[in-house]
Amino acid sequence: QDFHAKVVAQERITTPAGEFDAYKVELSGFWRNEAEIGHGAIGRQYETYWYAPAAKRFVRREIKSYGVSIAKMYSATNYSRVDELTKFHLSPR
Repeated sequence: QDFHAKVVAQERITTPAGEFDAYKVELSGFWRNEAEIGHGAIGRQYETYWYAPAAKRFVRREIKSYGVSIAKMYSATNYSRVDELTKFHLSPR
C-alpha cells in the first residue's frame, strides 16, 4: 500500500456526539491484495478524517475505495464507508 496524507482545512464538523473544531486530513493512494493464489486485486482509495483536538481523536472518517479483482475476470470492486463519533466524554486526569 502506498498512501499520502495532508491536512487540507480547519473546519467545524457536526457528529452525533456534538460539534467540534477539527482538522480535515485527506489520504489517497493505491492498495493491492494478493490473498488469492497468483491473483488478487488492485485499486485506489480515498480517505478523509476529521481530527478534533478537544476530543483528542478523529471524530469522523469517510472511506471510498475503487478496484479491480484480477482473479474474478477483472470485475470492479467498490467500497464506501462513513464512521462518526456518537458519544464523547473526556476522563479527568
